[in-house]
Amino acid sequence: MTKMLHRLLMLGLIALLAVPLYAQEAETIALGQSIEAELADGQDNALYNFEGTAGQLVSITLVSDDFDPLLVLIGPDGQELTINDDGGPGSLNSRIGPYSLPEDGEYTIVVDTYSHYYGTSTRSDGGEYVLTLAEVDFQPLEYSQTVEGELGVNEQAYFRFRGEAGDVVNVVVTSDNMSSRVSLSLDGNLLMTDDASISRDRTALIGGYTLPASGDYVVVVESTSGEGGTFQLSLEQVEVQELRLGDTVTIEFGDDHLVSYFRFDAAAGDVVSLIVEGDGSFDTTLALNAPDGFQVAYSDDSADLDPELTNQILTTAGTYTVVVQPYQPGDEGTVTLTLQRGRLSSLDRGPVVVSLSSVRTRETLVFTGVAGEDVRLIVEVLDETQAAPNIGILQGDRSLAYASGTMVNRLSFDFTVPANGDVFVQIDEYSYTDISLRITLERLSPPAAPVVTAAPTEEATPEATEAPEATVEPTGQPEVTETPEATEPAGGGEPPEETETPGNGGQPGATEEPEATEAA
Repeated sequence: MTKMLHRLLMLGLIALLAVPLYAQEAETIALGQSIEAELADGQDNALYNFEGTAGQLVSITLVSDDFDPLLVLIGPDGQELTINDDGGPGSLNSRIGPYSLPEDGEYTIVVDTYSHYYGTSTRSDGGEYVLTLAEVDFQPLEYSQTVEGELGVNEQAYFRFRGEAGDVVNVVVTSDNMSSRVSLSLDGNLLMTDDASISRDRTALIGGYTLPASGDYVVVVESTSGEGGTFQLSLEQVEVQELRLGDTVTIEFGDDHLVSYFRFDAAAGDVVSLIVEGDGSFDTTLALNAPDGFQVAYSDDSADLDPELTNQILTTAGTYTVVVQPYQPGDEGTVTLTLQRGRLSSLDRGPVVVSLSSVRTRETLVFTGVAGEDVRLIVEVLDETQAAPNIGILQGDRSLAYASGTMVNRLSFDFTVPANGDVFVQIDEYSYTDISLRITLERLSPPAAPVVTAAPTEEATPEATEAPEATVEPTGQPEVTETPEATEPAGGGEPPEETETPGNGGQPGATEEPEATEAA
């Protein structure tokens, strides 16, 4: 009986500890209200209550110039529902929402500081803040529609449109008097966001994004500084042309054709090259977006004014999107775009010399990996200069190792190959000068041999003792399953016999060093 009582008391204590404890009483805040207040010295946080109904969409914003704010939303049962640190206007302010309330009842907003919530400082931050609670009011939005709007201080504008899985969309926000931010979400999950503060023409653009599922998508427009202003929002469904390995297409740009979109399917571990060629006077850019919509590679002037992405490793299976456009929007000109299988120089035959420059900063090599094998990669600078190499080791969709150096003459590191199959060595050189690197692979240890046992025969033979199994010490690398061979749309496959890298546009590339011959 005593043990049972003790166990019940312990369970009750654990349940109490699982509920956030806030000692002070909460004030009331109404939907549509903004409250200006202050966290006094030594005050950890402040609480505000409001009544909500199931399915109601709310937005909660916390702004302060005096401390790093953090927001917490607590449900009617006293459990934390969600938190936010830096999702609001500016760099440190917080915002929760649009958030769908899960049930009817009284909700609590906790105004907190980053240092107090995460316990990073023993000193309690304090200062003035503004807390705003708003009910989200969506405006309808359709493809090929442009709407105008205006934001007040720390306000957001919400739009909703119906999209189908596979639709490719552009979401564009322009403004003459504020730096805008646009975000796209589905079912409360943020998919993409873009900030006009890093744009040449003050445009926030989610471009060439493939919708992952059918549903009601939410577009949120806000000011990066929180100061407000006017804006224009455009939603377009763009035409996308299918690409296959070996395809070359002609693109004509003009006032009625500003951007071209293409897509192709690939498997994890595929290697492709994308090459844009013009007449030498028309400047274009080339971007490659991964299946999740995020940009994985960009090129401007790899070969004169023509961009190219050579031997690009695709680490995720799915549909990739290619975006080609003039450097100056609206410029007229004609180019061709080619998609071809990448051809990598192999380290299996010996060292490879890689020549890089200010416009060609990346090269990729390959070697045949054997599960459990320890290898060493050596990078040596051949010129009388110093390099700033960044070396990434990839197999399938996994990163195996990484090493970098700043102004070095030599770099080497060891790692263990976790699975059989091609291993890619991606070299990025950030000195942006003409430089030659010799890349050497040393195989340090053979993999463990499998244990083979013979089946017993009917004849009487002396009993044999089993040989001990060879074991491989753990290396801390995650377990990796063998990557399947590349499928037809775009792949790396086995390293080719040829060592040239096509499509370099006259730029330096990788060459294998000739094998040494014995003197007669």
